[in-house]
Formats: sequence, C-alpha cells, structure tokens
Amino acid sequence: MSSAAGDHLILGPPVAGLPVGNASSSAEAGSTSTAGHVAGAEVVEHLQSGAFGNPCLSFFALVDRDTPPQHLRDLLAAAWEHDALTALKLVFNLRGVRDNGKGDREGFYTAALWMHQYHPRTLAGNLSAFAEFGYIKDFPELLYRIIHGADARKVQPQPQPQPQPDHLLADAVNLETEDVVGEAPVKGSPSKKFLCGQNLRSDLEHHKSGKLSKIGLTAKCCPSPDSSFDQSTLLCEAIARGLFPRESDASYANMKEKHYIFLVRRRLRREVLVPLRKDLELPEIYMSKNQWSDLPYERVASEAMRIYEHLFKKHDEGRFTAFLKDHKDSREAAKHKAKKAAPQPPLLQDIITSLGLASHASNIKRREDAAQQWRTLVDHLRGKGSLCNCMAVCDVNKGGLVKSEGQKLLKICVGLGFLISELSSPPWTNSVHAFASNYFPLVLPVGSYREKLNFIRQMPCEERFNLKKVFEGIITRAVTSGVTPDNMVKTIFIFTDKFFEKASVRPVELIEHEDFNPLSSRPWHEEYRRVCEEFKRVGFQDVVPQIVLWNLKGPRSAGLTATKDGVMTLSGYSDELMRLFLENNGVVEPEDEMLDAIAGDEYQKLQVID
Repeated sequence: MSSAAGDHLILGPPVAGLPVGNASSSAEAGSTSTAGHVAGAEVVEHLQSGAFGNPCLSFFALVDRDTPPQHLRDLLAAAWEHDALTALKLVFNLRGVRDNGKGDREGFYTAALWMHQYHPRTLAGNLSAFAEFGYIKDFPELLYRIIHGADARKVQPQPQPQPQPDHLLADAVNLETEDVVGEAPVKGSPSKKFLCGQNLRSDLEHHKSGKLSKIGLTAKCCPSPDSSFDQSTLLCEAIARGLFPRESDASYANMKEKHYIFLVRRRLRREVLVPLRKDLELPEIYMSKNQWSDLPYERVASEAMRIYEHLFKKHDEGRFTAFLKDHKDSREAAKHKAKKAAPQPPLLQDIITSLGLASHASNIKRREDAAQQWRTLVDHLRGKGSLCNCMAVCDVNKGGLVKSEGQKLLKICVGLGFLISELSSPPWTNSVHAFASNYFPLVLPVGSYREKLNFIRQMPCEERFNLKKVFEGIITRAVTSGVTPDNMVKTIFIFTDKFFEKASVRPVELIEHEDFNPLSSRPWHEEYRRVCEEFKRVGFQDVVPQIVLWNLKGPRSAGLTATKDGVMTLSGYSDELMRLFLENNGVVEPEDEMLDAIAGDEYQKLQVID
C-alpha cells in the first residue's frame, strides 16, 4: 500500500495528543488492597474462610450484576491468589453472551480493569478471547475506560482536552495502547501483534480475494478517525501505526511525526475502513443515505436489528415484514435439520408440556412421543439408582412459579415432583407432598400422565411449610410400614420460589411461650438436632434424610451453599443445572457447577502469563 511522497497532501491538522487518565486509581477507589495484586490480608482471609471455602467458588457464586465493583475486585484478588487460571476463566465467564457465561458486561469490565492493573500481560495475551466470549467492541470500550478511568461512563462528559506536545502523544500510545493491547509473547506468537490491526489486515486479504463472507466485524467496531471515541482513546492512530509502519513506505522515513500520523490515519479510513464497511453492507450506511429499499436485512447483526427495528418498520415495512417471515421459516428449518442430525435429550419442561396436552386428535402424536420420552428418562434414572427413595415437596401455590414465563418453572416443579414419585419404592412411591404447614402427603391417582400432573398442579399449598412435620410424618410412616434403614427416605427435595428462611414455619412450641417474639424463631440447627435425636430414638440414627431446597426463581449467582445442618440450597434455574441435578442424584456440589460452567473449549484457550 505504499505511495510516493509527492502524492501526500496535508488536508487538515494532525490529531492532538491526549492526556492519559489513571484507570487503576479509579478502579481501586476505596480499595482495601495494600500492595501488588493481592487484596488486603484481612479481606483475603475473610473471603477464603467463607461458607464456600474456595475463593474461586465464591467469585463464581457471589458475583452478579448487583455486586459492588470493590467487592468484585476483592473476590477476584482472593480467587486469583488461590488459582489464577480458574480465576481467569471465571472472568471471561462473566462476559459470556453465547450461552457460555453470565453476560455481565459491567462486571467483566471491572474485572478486566483489575487485570490491567495487576496482570496486564495476561490481559493482553487473551485479547482474542474478547470476541469469543463477548464482542470485538469490548476491546475499544475497555481501552476507553483504561484511559479515562473505570467510572468514565458514570460521570458527566468533560470538556475535550487541549492539544499537548508530541512526546505526550507517544507516551499515551506506548503506555496505554501498546503495553496493554499489544499482544504479549505467548506460545506460537514470538512478537507483539495488535489485535484490531491483525484482524483488519486479515479482513483486507479476504476483501482482495473476494471472500466477503469471511470478513469479520472489526471494521464496524473500530471507531472512525476523528470521532469522539477516537479522540478519547487515540485508537485509530495506534491501529494506523501498526498497519502502516514507517518502514512500510520509503516516503515515511524522513517525514515529520505529525504529518506521518495524519497520513496513516487517512489511509486507515480510505484504504481499510471504507471498503471493509462497504463489504459488510452495514445498515447505517444505507440509513444515512435514505436507501431503505436497498438495505440488506440479512446482513444486519442481532443487536443492530433490535435497535433499528422500529425504523425498519417505519421506512420499509413491506420488505422488512417479509424478511422476518422468511427468517423465521429458515430458522425453524435449520433447527429441525440440526435436531435430526444431532438429536438432543428433551428438556423436562417440554416433556411435561406435551404430556399435559388435552386429548385432541391433533395432540395425539406429541403426547405419544412425550410418553415415550418420559418412560426413557425414568428407566435411565432408575437403572442408575438416581433419586431412589426420595421425597418431593412441591410449592404449586399461586406465586412466583406460576408467574414465570409460560409457567416454565411451575412445569419444572410439577415434573420433578412426579419424577421423584415414580423413582421411589414403597411406601414412598407415587406420592408427593404439598407445600404446607402440616404434613400433607398425597397419593397420586391411578390414571393418565395428564391426570397425575394436573393432580400435582392443583394440590392445596400455603405460603410456608413445616419441615419438622415432614420429618415426623416420615418417621411415623417408616415405623408403621416396617421400613428398614436401607429403604429410608434419603433426601427431601423442596421445589419452591423461596429461600429456606422465608419458606419455613416457626416451631409451634415457641409460640406457646409467654415471652415468644413473633419476629424471631429457633435457629434451624436446634431443630435439626432434635430431628436427629428423634430418628436415633426409633433406630434410624444413621439415615437422617438430607434436605435439598431448590429456589427455582432465585438468582443464579446465589449458586449453592455448602451443606449445613442437613440443608443444601440451590438457587435459580438453568438447563445445565437441571442436567447436573439429574446426573448427580439430585445433589449438586458447588465445585461441580463451577467447573461445568468453564469446561467449554473456548475456556481451554485462555492462558495465565504474569
């Protein structure tokens, strides 16, 4: 792409230098960290001695969109000290937007800024993962925050900085761009490479060879020269320097720095961004020219589709409506083809939905297929001995589960209760328990799957349940039925939309005391001790059932608590958690869920460098 010196004309002023802010100081405002990358000794000790016992697990389970930035940094510091590679994977798990993470954009930026301060080479060496877990535009956004501070997006816009001497411009690029976004030496990459420049160079090769379908979105995400974002980050200058270094053109050798910068920025615009953006057929280009009838909707990214949908309907309703219909039909066809090529196990809620269909002729095939899927699932779990001799307490009250999208969580609650009742042996088989203050076991009626599911769905439930009554009922039933310790209930599963403290009824004995305070209750560990004593009294001291309370509507970030006083709590629902639940006999260890979340191939490419 070299050009003769005589062809270069200065048509405008060179870009001014930019003062570089201190993202680190902003990121650490109010920090308890004392030195290096390790949080204060007291903070680390506290985090490492928490209920989880594993700092990485604490970071995975406790960080969500509502986590204060400083708390996130403290959790990350403790996790990194414990296991740097796992902590790195969990950082990118925060960003995962393609069913490979939490999709927490701000949390990821907070963690990445912490890495920039304490582990910049590791951050640089994993820049290619930005696009794999999130979007290419995450990179310039992170650079913006590195320069202007972690809270740059939360403060009022400041006046544009005044032009500065040339040496400050060089310092800004070298300090904040090259060292941070220049790829550090890693396996198979002996020299530093610039992420955006490398991608643009590759896209240009595809442009020249006519392989337009292989062109990525880097040109779209790259800020335009002289845009406000570019003026804030100097990113275009850094990219232009990488694409057109002085040694690439003899005319650059003795050229003044300002003129060289101006020319390579202009080449970046004309020779790189303009042709690549034209190849991408970006909707913004057609929209700015009012060429709505020529806009190729099939090239519009999902995020742009969401933003501009109302404009497409306003200016080109006919074509846009037809596109949506064709797109929906093609997606359904592709989904059907993929399902035939690689059939996936049906989801429990889908089976329950089909089993519960009315007896219309149009539903016969779906109900028959669902019945076969149900029998296959039950036989598979029974063959493994999973969920055998367990008890289900189902909260089908008109609460949060009913109000979930398409009553999905209610179907899961009903389905799990039905599944557990089928997998148990007498006298526990074919019975479920209503979520109520009294012991309320119900025997499922003889009839079709639909009748049994409706029976569970219509059970009379209350706002709270009495766990002590459930234990007493189990003992009574076991004694009267002559149950041996081997056939005792192993686990009591409670499916609800509440956490344990809110779901439990206060002990009746306390209410009888004159000094009873209705705002307090006997701690569960005291109740559990009494339960264990009662089981010991009747000869079942070694088989006290474990309690697993699954708050299906709780926040996923709450994760799982360690088993305490016989109780394990699961929070939130995901298909992966359901898979682990069924594969692990209903008891999912916290580490299992964390390791499963970062087991994908994309996580194995991440590397710790410093």
